[in-house]
Amino acid sequence: MLSARHPGFCKEKTLLPITTNMPQKPDFILRFSLQNIEDFSPDAIARSPRDFRPGDLINACNNVVIEPVGKKPPDHIASIARFVTVDFFALAHGTGLYNRQPKLWEGLAKTATIQIFVKKKGLLHKTELPEFDMLLLDHKGRTIAITHYTAPESSGVKHDYMGLFKEFVKRTRLRQARQRQGVLGVFVCYPAPFPEKLREYVMKEANAHDAVQRYESVLPALGVPIDLFEIDSTASTSPSGATQYPIRLVHPDLNKKKSWIPVAGRGITMELEGEPADIPDEAPN
Repeated sequence: MLSARHPGFCKEKTLLPITTNMPQKPDFILRFSLQNIEDFSPDAIARSPRDFRPGDLINACNNVVIEPVGKKPPDHIASIARFVTVDFFALAHGTGLYNRQPKLWEGLAKTATIQIFVKKKGLLHKTELPEFDMLLLDHKGRTIAITHYTAPESSGVKHDYMGLFKEFVKRTRLRQARQRQGVLGVFVCYPAPFPEKLREYVMKEANAHDAVQRYESVLPALGVPIDLFEIDSTASTSPSGATQYPIRLVHPDLNKKKSWIPVAGRGITMELEGEPADIPDEAPN
């Protein structure tokens, strides 16, 4: 989320496909701007995170405008895009998680566009699959982070979430190998309830039993932080009138009892049940 004065802020760029069965061009594009360029922005917060009050953070997040370029993506995709780039940004600042994932957090504030790819199968007659890869790009077209989402299971169809996750990790490794600057982090969002077997697998890989590494949440296969979300199937309406879906962070667990629950969409609010976790600013000696 850059200032509108930043050169090249709204330039869209088409990158190489994520996989060989992905289209050359993204299926959807979302563009970021500021409603008021004189007001606070996430980028300003990221440059000096300790100098802003909670009210300033909320104003900065509510100042972000996310609009489709051309075809509008499905509402659940738009909800995930805003949650990752705005609500999670605020959540990480409010809980101190940004101290453990600083590069990813700072990168989110520089998001200029999101390219959304729908996975497809087939050669001549392609069939869309319920899988989406969302590339968060800065104003130079560099990939900051990648979000993977799989839609809810349809009648008679069961998802192999572990298999889908490992395929996503493989695609991301290939992308990292192709670009000079690797991604700063990845997000995985699956329908609620999040598959417990997969959550436990990621926690083990990220050494979540360690007091510091549980929040850094580095996935060894990629060498960058990974954050897991679940999305509800019941939609609600935001104060701006947009359709949104509740999304919750399931890893890392930022609360000793329950996680913070940011409400995606304009008019961001946060609810906290239980005592917040103690996230250290520095790693212990």
